[in-house]
Amino acid sequence: MSDNRWDRDDVHGITTLICSDQYDPTEESPPFLIEGVVHRSITLIYGTPEGGKSTLARTISAGLANGTGDILGKPILVSGPMKVAVIAADPDAAYEYAYEFKSLLAPGVEIPIHCPDLPVANATWDEMHSLAARGKYQVIVVDNLWQFLPGGDLDDPAAIQEFYHKLRWFDNHQIAVILIAHSSVKSRSKSALGHTTIHAGPRWECHVEGRSPERTRKLTFRGNPREGQAWSVIATVDGAKVVTCNDATEDELAAHRSKRATSVNRQVDIRAFVRKNRGKVTDAELSRRLEAKFGGKAASYASSLSRGTYGQP
Repeated sequence: MSDNRWDRDDVHGITTLICSDQYDPTEESPPFLIEGVVHRSITLIYGTPEGGKSTLARTISAGLANGTGDILGKPILVSGPMKVAVIAADPDAAYEYAYEFKSLLAPGVEIPIHCPDLPVANATWDEMHSLAARGKYQVIVVDNLWQFLPGGDLDDPAAIQEFYHKLRWFDNHQIAVILIAHSSVKSRSKSALGHTTIHAGPRWECHVEGRSPERTRKLTFRGNPREGQAWSVIATVDGAKVVTCNDATEDELAAHRSKRATSVNRQVDIRAFVRKNRGKVTDAELSRRLEAKFGGKAASYASSLSRGTYGQP
């Protein structure tokens, strides 16, 4: 948000964008603090436990606090160091952040780590908002969703919505939020653990997939397509921080993209073959011809034909 076009009524809690025929959206600041990595609103980082989510958050927040370099090969789009703070769920998490920040922060740079009592009362959130205003914070890391959620029920959409209302205060005061959440270890789902409402609040998100034993991670960034393109990178957990991939893992990404493109092209060819031949032979015969030409099983093709996967006859 650009300060000169936003009007803030703190008494009634209303933020207003002043629009007129003079409004020029090209003068707005970019939607990202780090291109394609951290949104100026709420960014969700989620993945399995011990997958490197907090390490990535520390890497990002230290880079913004230092105000130099790039993150994962992406440029920092804001000028100069930013005022960054962390809200940790317990003292041990706070100590871990402090220990790792020691090797990441430039001399003289400080990041306060707040550790409120749980469960967090409304009055405590009010004080956290006040602390952020007094400290002139520009970025807040909240680690993690489950422990700060009212009642701790990740399947309760009302509780999730209430929690996002607390975070939205920061967004309305031009403070970016980086929120940490978990995904299931057993499930192959690409979503955060809990109700789908969890993905409704953030404007941008990063899915962290662990890649043991090499300590590499696949990071997939995505969100509002009007603001940025989805992208992925293979990164390595190097001590206290996450660094970009080397040549070998770049090749791995290229191979992954090539495999996906081949799969898409195969589906296009199958559909074209079906359109050309359907009606000339029975579906059973067409299934056998598909098996002979493209591989796979005739029974699977027959099932797809009956479901209309390749279009209606």
